[in-house]
Amino acid sequence: DTSVKTTDSGKGTLKGNIIRTNNIHAVQLSGGTTVFTDNYIYEHWKSPAIFGNAPGAAHFQANAIFENVIGVKTVNRANPVLTGNHITGCTAAAVHISDGGLGLFK
Repeated sequence: DTSVKTTDSGKGTLKGNIIRTNNIHAVQLSGGTTVFTDNYIYEHWKSPAIFGNAPGAAHFQANAIFENVIGVKTVNRANPVLTGNHITGCTAAAVHISDGGLGLFK
C-alpha cells in the first residue's frame, strides 16, 4: 500500500523513480531523513502522496508531484524541506503542514 516508508532514524536517497497509484501514500515518513530527487510521484487519490507523521526532516528536490488529492501533508512536528519541486493538479491541497510542523520552501 505504501511504496516508501521510513521509520526511526532511517536514512536513504531516492532518485529518478516513478511512484504511481498506491492505495495509501507514495511515501510515509515516520522519522529519519530521506532525500528525494528527480522523482515522479502521482495519482494518489485516497490519501496524501507524501505523508510525514513524526518529527524528522525529509528533503525533496526537483520532484514532479502531480495529480494527487494532497501533494505533501505533515503532522506531529514533521519538518520537510522542499526545493525546486513542481506540485500541481492536487484536488485538496498542494502542501498541508499542521500540528507544529515547519516547512522550508525554496
